[in-house]
Amino acid sequence: TKIFIQPKAGFRVFDQKRDAEGSLQDNQSIGGLVGVTWDLTGVTFAEFGIGLVRQTYANPNFESPTNLDFSGKLIWNPNDLFTISSNLTRSTSESNTAGESGVLSTGWSNSIDYDFLDNVIISAGFSFSVSTNQETKREDNDRSITAGIRYLVNENWSANLNFGNSIRSSTVAGENFKNFTVGFGLTGKL
Repeated sequence: TKIFIQPKAGFRVFDQKRDAEGSLQDNQSIGGLVGVTWDLTGVTFAEFGIGLVRQTYANPNFESPTNLDFSGKLIWNPNDLFTISSNLTRSTSESNTAGESGVLSTGWSNSIDYDFLDNVIISAGFSFSVSTNQETKREDNDRSITAGIRYLVNENWSANLNFGNSIRSSTVAGENFKNFTVGFGLTGKL
């Protein structure tokens, strides 16, 4: 069992001081989490953290909320080939909509990794999140499904191919969408 303290600080300074609605965009946050990590059974690990984060904005019309943040993680290795993980998080993040400040997001995600071969890992997962804007009554529900394969070329290089399908349902008209993505990556480590 380990106890940890995770400080958080963020400073965002935009080249363009105002967004399309004329709102000042610069903001900053400070806070932290206190948590604990447990090795439950040697093949099952759990982690939980809780704390406060205060977000302040340059725009005087935006509130400066102090939000309760938390994170929880459970990792289970039923055998040498499978890893199953589940995450639950709540945090303050940026809004990508002009005229709106940050959003409070709560999300849950699950994934499973399978070591198909010594150097090939197949992954699948799904996630769900609810994002509530701090100024308006807008709420977005996001759901996604992912699948991927990672090839470990050697100890320094790996390649991965990922597929994703996401759906957003919003309380604001015209903000719903469906999105399908394909991504390829090559990673090198020195």
